[in-house]
Amino acid sequence: MPAVPNHKIKACLSLLLAALLHIGTCTAATPWTTLEPGLELGEFYGKTPSLFSSGKITILRIDPKLWDIRLYTRQKHGYDKNLSAQEWSKQHNLTAAINAGMYLQDRYTHVGYLQTGELTQSTRVTRYLSLAAFSPKDSSAIPFRIFDLDEKGVDFDQIIQNYDQVVQNLRLIKRPGQNRWNQQDKRWNEAALGEDKQGRALFIYSRSLLSMHDLNNTLLELPIDLVTAQHLEGGKEAQLYINHPKHTEEIRNSFENPFLGTSNQLQGWPIPNVIGISRKQAVTQ
Repeated sequence: MPAVPNHKIKACLSLLLAALLHIGTCTAATPWTTLEPGLELGEFYGKTPSLFSSGKITILRIDPKLWDIRLYTRQKHGYDKNLSAQEWSKQHNLTAAINAGMYLQDRYTHVGYLQTGELTQSTRVTRYLSLAAFSPKDSSAIPFRIFDLDEKGVDFDQIIQNYDQVVQNLRLIKRPGQNRWNQQDKRWNEAALGEDKQGRALFIYSRSLLSMHDLNNTLLELPIDLVTAQHLEGGKEAQLYINHPKHTEEIRNSFENPFLGTSNQLQGWPIPNVIGISRKQAVTQ
């Protein structure tokens, strides 16, 4: 076999390097794919992949001025059983759905406070310091906000009076971007709700089994302008379902190997409450 001239080898290497640099530049410049106005999908990779995970983090970025964000609960809709995020989406024509938070051993009642419209599904006000509020009763108010309940001037009673949809969960990141978790041994995949600097909602799903300390640091390092986040669920119950013509995906607990692909897929775990989004209806004159 004849030897390949050095100049051809150098030319090929130069072309390969240029292609890699181009790919890297495009990825860094446009980490988001626009599904439609106010709805963007980002796929990122953390620095701590494991044997059963590529480190992939999927984030759906939602403009609350263009999209309705609401709580859907088994109690409010009269279901006699829990549904997966995908089933919730199909039942209520949602573009996306994610866990609304942890629930009690009755597999029904939300752990913290949860209010959706006139129904207060759970009146339990726990020590959890993160309170997400959306669908304000005054249309001129901020459409989506994650409040820190230990922040000066934050009034719990005022929030639940001003917003139609309110859910209390365990805090991950305190405004304006403070990791509130010490390092620990426990690790899990994670579904979380975040808010960015522009007040957009972030549906976050991390496939990696990480401590919450490491996950928070990973999220804060990503180019997503995250300012605050709350824990929704981890382990087998955690899930995110996206149902859009440009991207349909059910993201849930599975073993994902960066070399072998995804295997041992599980069915979406039935859950009693979700946060779902749908397009806001156009106002007709």
